Amino acid sequence: MRSFFRKYTYHEIETDLIYVQNVLSSNMYVFVDLIFISLMISFFMAIFFESILFGVIVFICCYLFFISIYCLLLKWIKDPPEDEL
Repeated sequence: MRSFFRKYTYHEIETDLIYVQNVLSSNMYVFVDLIFISLMISFFMAIFFESILFGVIVFICCYLFFISIYCLLLKWIKDPPEDEL
């Protein structure tokens, strides 16, 4: 059974981890993830909706709220510029 699995070197694992980190930190991944989170919240709150239109409005509001939080966090957490000597 051991012959079926190839042993990876440290550098191969490191390059794979770099690819995964780049994908997980990309803006497109975050925005798609926010869509799914907003959908889940909208579905969990569906009991309280009077109509489908109200559900769509709640979904859009949740999505815009999460995008604004993400943009604010990007702005606040961004590394400060280094002082040049």
